[in-house]
Amino acid sequence: MAKKPLTKKQLREKIRLEDYKRQAKKLRATNAFGDLFKAKGGVDFRSPKSWSPAVKSRITRYAKELGPLLASPTKTKRYYRPDHLRSAIEVTGQEKMLKGQKAALFPVDDLREDIEITFDKKHRAHVKRGGIVEQRIYFDPNEMTDADSIMAEVERTLDAAPGKFFKFITGANASKGTFNDLDLLAQLDRMILNYDPDEKPIGDFLYGIKAYPNIRAKTRLTKRDAIHQEKVKARERERLRKLSNERKALTKAEKASMRRGRVK
Repeated sequence: MAKKPLTKKQLREKIRLEDYKRQAKKLRATNAFGDLFKAKGGVDFRSPKSWSPAVKSRITRYAKELGPLLASPTKTKRYYRPDHLRSAIEVTGQEKMLKGQKAALFPVDDLREDIEITFDKKHRAHVKRGGIVEQRIYFDPNEMTDADSIMAEVERTLDAAPGKFFKFITGANASKGTFNDLDLLAQLDRMILNYDPDEKPIGDFLYGIKAYPNIRAKTRLTKRDAIHQEKVKARERERLRKLSNERKALTKAEKASMRRGRVK
């Protein structure tokens, strides 16, 4: 017997529940909140329909607060000293420490990336990525509604950023090249000209900036970008080589069949 189709109300509820589950799984995977997003905290994935309104509200609130961080892969660093934990959370770009949070989440471009956190005598955290001092500052997406407000938010963030050279954080990666503040704003101008706000809001892919302190960092980053681009080209050359070998191995009949579009 065929199942009775869902009503519109039931379908909306199913979609909302799937969204809660997706967000809760992402929060649980960080291992930064103890039992808060596990069965002990009222988040039992075996019976999501039993989740209370308070649990659903917590999931939504935490997912919204950590959205920019979780757009990239993250490394979790746990600290047992409260002052070190607060300081580490501050340099990740997270606005405030959340209730029940036991670790700081550091976004990375690659999970193999080396990341080192040190603390000075005043217990302020400093981040080194691949031996380069870096700080990430995130934009407020609520302040990025049109071209003028986007430019104003980026300028405000640059004024507050403790660095001389910068990259944009765009999704899981950073923009190519390292720029001073004026060059970064020029790059932003080009981005604004080339994007359609009706298709995708710029706040959905432009999350913030990475700040670097000096020309030494810029030089090392330029070399790192060049090495990365060479690796990308090498992978593409290898892909094309394998494709060429596969084509050479085809029989004449198979090649003729492919040209006629009969190979599935």
